[in-house]
Amino acid sequence: MQKFLCIINFKYIFYFSLFVIFTGCTNQSRIGSSQTSEKSSREVLVEPSNSKSTNTALGYLHDLASEAVAKKEYDKANALLERSLRLAPYRAATYLELARVKAASGDILQALVFAERGLLYCEHPICRALNSFIEKTKTEPPFR
Repeated sequence: MQKFLCIINFKYIFYFSLFVIFTGCTNQSRIGSSQTSEKSSREVLVEPSNSKSTNTALGYLHDLASEAVAKKEYDKANALLERSLRLAPYRAATYLELARVKAASGDILQALVFAERGLLYCEHPICRALNSFIEKTKTEPPFR
């Protein structure tokens, strides 16, 4: 009887692990084909997650944030990106996106704080984007 129960438990564990593996493989992040470009410093561009992202939760949060920005729901995008930072506080691209959302909602000082914090974790192309965001934000009319 114990051998029979052990086999049943193993069977459930096996099927559950297969379910978890296949669920992770099928939840690929969506990259929108119509990406908007940043035309002025007041427009926001939250880039959808790329296919290199290893964490599907981060990709999903970034996709939801980009949809919120497209609808100009900056509070929702802000909350989603801050949640993404709690999951991966070392990701410089998230700091850049959050800085852009803060600037679009009118909180320039917080935008600069997040952009400068992102410099701590940046990689080469993101470093350039963060530095240009900081310089452009500092030269806008509220700081002159």
